[in-house]
Amino acid sequence: PREFMFSDITEPLNLGSDEMISMNNLAKLCLSFDAKKDVKIEHIKGPVGVRGRNSDNTLIKEKIGWAPSITLAEGMRKTYDWIKGEIAAEKKGGKHVDYTSSTVVVQTTESLDVLQC
Repeated sequence: PREFMFSDITEPLNLGSDEMISMNNLAKLCLSFDAKKDVKIEHIKGPVGVRGRNSDNTLIKEKIGWAPSITLAEGMRKTYDWIKGEIAAEKKGGKHVDYTSSTVVVQTTESLDVLQC
């Protein structure tokens, strides 16, 4: 927000919805934007992570008296529509990428190691 950009705050502040949502309900919310009912949400075995997410906006309210006014659903919908538009523009421009699958990216410090003195 403008209040944050032009403030003298140098510390990190949370900037998001304080609405609590489970990971399953977040997935269901995003799937609802195109009425996708045939997509199965499947638990992947592994370490148990967080059951839900939300932003603690206490500090940003205290520092600049501001809190997000857009709901999580509204913000996710805007983001979804933007991404969908970007993919459509890529296709129109002749770029065809399969976004239906993903790959695991292994992060290394190799490129950072050369920067150390």
